[in-house]
Amino acid sequence: PEKIKKSGSKITIELEENPDILSRISKRNSNRPKLVIGFAAETKNLILNAELKLKEKGCDWILANDISNGEVIGHDDNKIHFISLDEKSEWDTMSKNDVAKKLSNKETQLKLREEKREAQLKLRKEKREAQLKLREEKREAQLKLREEKREAQRKKKEENKKDKNNN
Repeated sequence: PEKIKKSGSKITIELEENPDILSRISKRNSNRPKLVIGFAAETKNLILNAELKLKEKGCDWILANDISNGEVIGHDDNKIHFISLDEKSEWDTMSKNDVAKKLSNKETQLKLREEKREAQLKLRKEKREAQLKLREEKREAQLKLREEKREAQRKKKEENKKDKNNN
């Protein structure tokens, strides 16, 4: 690299786009995190752009904020719009630390709902398996009973035959 000497003319810098890490992580087929959260700092069409980002990137949640007023970057307070496929909500203005706490609580609630759902699914599966086992045992008992009944009828026929032959 060389120092660029002042010449009084305009200098043009070419920038290279950063890799899209959010999209790459969200769209993984294996090792995808259970929850992928994206952030959208927008200057216009906040909700629309955040919804588009949610769909295009394939993440689960987007935390969007309007940075057009210059009061977000470099400041402590933030006003967040939470967007997911299931929910859209506007959070009160709060410190970025409180945003992190609220986000963490939301993640914990999601995890608890998922654990509850998994427990319910496991319980349903165990119930189905128990019902199937019970049906199978009942079927086997019915087959055994039929077989015993046939055997008893066969023996009775043999006894009747013997009685007729003895008479």
